[in-house]
Amino acid sequence: MSDQSPTPNENPEGAQFALQRIYVKDASFESPRSPGCFADQWKPKVNLDLNTRHNQLDGDVFEVVLHVTITTRNEADEVIYLAEVQQAGIFLIKGLEVEALSQTLGSFCPSVLFPYVREAIDSMVLKASFPPLMLAPVNFDAIYEQSRRQREEQLQQQSRFMVECLLERRVKVFQLLQRRPGEGQCPSTCCSTGCCQTRRRRT
Repeated sequence: MSDQSPTPNENPEGAQFALQRIYVKDASFESPRSPGCFADQWKPKVNLDLNTRHNQLDGDVFEVVLHVTITTRNEADEVIYLAEVQQAGIFLIKGLEVEALSQTLGSFCPSVLFPYVREAIDSMVLKASFPPLMLAPVNFDAIYEQSRRQREEQLQQQSRFMVECLLERRVKVFQLLQRRPGEGQCPSTCCSTGCCQTRRRRT
């Protein structure tokens, strides 16, 4: 018998998922070297940068934004063009546990938005008179899992740091309590000159 938890698209009993709206939240395109770059040999280096965010709009309604930035450079490492799209969607998600909801917002919803952002970027690139750019599929499940592990490691490091600070403080308090009254203190005002230490050695 499998112990695997249901994925968002398996529709657990009582769960509801619906895409209510898809829209472009922001988009921009820059081609700093045009038209001179059109005469160059086309050997681009393409860099893809993406991230996601979400916020709760009302009850079980969430906005998810997939932010994708494409930076294309030539062999001299000069920017040929930069395309940026924030593709957003409004989703109705009900009846999921906390972990399943987090995975749905961080992985499943971005995978729904990705074909739209890919189409938007390809359209901008073509309109700018550059060769078509078809982005390869993205494994959002792997990205989400990596992000989840990083968050867990950060929490563990913070917990260890807090425990170490607490133990260090307790040791200092214990050492202070173990001191005899007046130990380490000099009633004379001349201790800053070192004469008290000299007097102790003489006695």
